[in-house]
Amino acid sequence: MKREMKLSGIKHQHHNNSKLDAYKEEFDRKGCVIVKNVFDQEQIASLQRAYDAAIVENLNFYKNKNVEMSKKEMGIIRQIYRYDELFIESVVKKEITDLVDRFIDDDWIITQQNGSHVDENKNPNGDSVGVQVWHRDFVFRHITTSKPLMINILIPLDKFTKENGATNILPYSHLFPEFPSKEFVTDNLDYAEADLGDIVVLNGLTYHSAGQNLGGMNRRSFNTVFAVPAIRHQVEPFPEHPKDDFIKKYEKFLTAGYSNNPSLLEFIQERNA
Repeated sequence: MKREMKLSGIKHQHHNNSKLDAYKEEFDRKGCVIVKNVFDQEQIASLQRAYDAAIVENLNFYKNKNVEMSKKEMGIIRQIYRYDELFIESVVKKEITDLVDRFIDDDWIITQQNGSHVDENKNPNGDSVGVQVWHRDFVFRHITTSKPLMINILIPLDKFTKENGATNILPYSHLFPEFPSKEFVTDNLDYAEADLGDIVVLNGLTYHSAGQNLGGMNRRSFNTVFAVPAIRHQVEPFPEHPKDDFIKKYEKFLTAGYSNNPSLLEFIQERNA
């Protein structure tokens, strides 16, 4: 039986007129929301195939550049769309851009898009398990903002569960400048458990960490960061050798007409230093 809600002494209440409004309310209040059924199974299967191919191409990138992959970069594919346009194409479709328009409520660009994976064949007691490194994607910024300046959209390519490393999230943490106590983290962390086809949306100021994979399970995903144009890109947004029409198709999503960033190789070398 549905419980009746009664209000007393309340003059104002928020009202939602659509499912998108309801998602936005949860996002605004909690700093995170899981949006259901954004991709169909055929789209997910295509992205899974592209992701597995990108893993191989990324290893070859390091080999061809004669750069060692550091532990900090293992399981990460920087600027994944340079290996397959499908990744960026998937996040500029109307279902995604309408959501970004609504959540950011300002001009925006894509500042980064990276893959993240744990191989099911890795030793579950090894480095592939992962360490909880809590962070905001506004690194070193102990601030709050009245509306989002940056949001993450994380797209699972394997079902996200607590066991296989679903992203750990601290709901409401975008409302407080400082990182909370260990006790609060232990008692209040949540897991971004999501089905294939769902997306996980985070405010850039919501504290989160990679989940710990207990082994024996794949966990592939890719994350796209959308931000107001005042925030610079992580790396030079255009691949080294873009296809003829790539810049024309995606320039409005990737830049605001300017770019002054390290190349991908320079970024990796800085990470290795």
